[in-house]
Amino acid sequence: MSRGSVGLGGRCTGTAPRSWSAPTAPLQRSLGIADTAELALADWQQMGGPTADLEWARRYIADSARDVYQWCAELGIEWVSLDQPEGNSVPRRHLPAGWGRRIIEVLETRARALGVTIRTGVTAEELCHADGRITGVRIRSAGEVETLATPAVAICTGGFIGRIETVLKHSPQLRALPRVLAGGAPTAVGLGHDLLHACGAEFTNLDHLWVYPTGTPDPSDPSDTRGLGLRGVTTEIWLNTDGRRFHDESLRGGHSGTNALLEQPGQTAWSVFSAAEAEHVLLIDNEYYGTSAGPDPTAMKQFWAESAHVRTADGPAELARSAGLPEEAVVQALDDFNAAVTSGDAAEPLTGRSLAGLREVTGWADRRATFPDGAEEPRWRAHESTVRSTESLR
Repeated sequence: MSRGSVGLGGRCTGTAPRSWSAPTAPLQRSLGIADTAELALADWQQMGGPTADLEWARRYIADSARDVYQWCAELGIEWVSLDQPEGNSVPRRHLPAGWGRRIIEVLETRARALGVTIRTGVTAEELCHADGRITGVRIRSAGEVETLATPAVAICTGGFIGRIETVLKHSPQLRALPRVLAGGAPTAVGLGHDLLHACGAEFTNLDHLWVYPTGTPDPSDPSDTRGLGLRGVTTEIWLNTDGRRFHDESLRGGHSGTNALLEQPGQTAWSVFSAAEAEHVLLIDNEYYGTSAGPDPTAMKQFWAESAHVRTADGPAELARSAGLPEEAVVQALDDFNAAVTSGDAAEPLTGRSLAGLREVTGWADRRATFPDGAEEPRWRAHESTVRSTESLR
């Protein structure tokens, strides 16, 4: 049953690439990447800290290559690339062809072949229970109420990140931030959690949220609470309100990137990238702007024109003025970074960021990001962004 939705998969069918960390999987071996379960667990423990469920992690790490990677491959899902998010000692996050949409399509086909009945557009209103156990589900479909009696109920709910008041309820410290944008699927509003809570279920670690340091308000969202993530940019630099770089921008996830941004004046920064990269920019969390096949040029043109958080200028000094940043500091930051890129050195001196594959930032675009979760023509463009938050898995 898909609760209150006309399709399957939620955010998995959108522009977010669904992925799994599967140490010792065949793709790693084929690329000559040495990985072990012990190394993966050590990384997990270091990133997860004292509340990490290491027993769960051990089982996942031990079985994921077989139960996720191989099983999906046998169903027809092709694992095409690896990346190395912060906290991983080696590349081990596997990305599938067709992203999450392909996974959902394959799983739906398999389920139907096994005789599973799939009902969409159905709202689960209540879990029926007696003598301490769940006995069924009361649903509403096309205005009719129905009770499905069953010996077992699996709640495969999405998160609650799409309901910002719930995010702030569980992590009230986020209220101190200038702005928090909701990421994930618009349907991820915690309805499954509500059903379980009504039955007296216990929850753990709901305050453990993964928040990204970048995001921009979705101009198509009338509530002005949803954010869009940005992908596809090879080279960008982050400038704080003093016009200075402060972090290795390749570490753009919810770990050190978010912490670095929170330490800046106003907990705000500007992300600056070259106009030459504009055609590759993919906004995620709203499929209107693009899918795993790439960005929609018409929708992206509309975004650049309609977003109240985009600035365009004819040069870096003018862009600095439009963004309210010190001109001299911005020009100096760009000059220093570009000089490092063309120097032939392996890393730039300020943050130690690897320069492999990077290009000069010229004739660019930029976007302002305010934390907590988390472009185009040869002109200078700035685009304001605010943090997006997404739940952790545990």
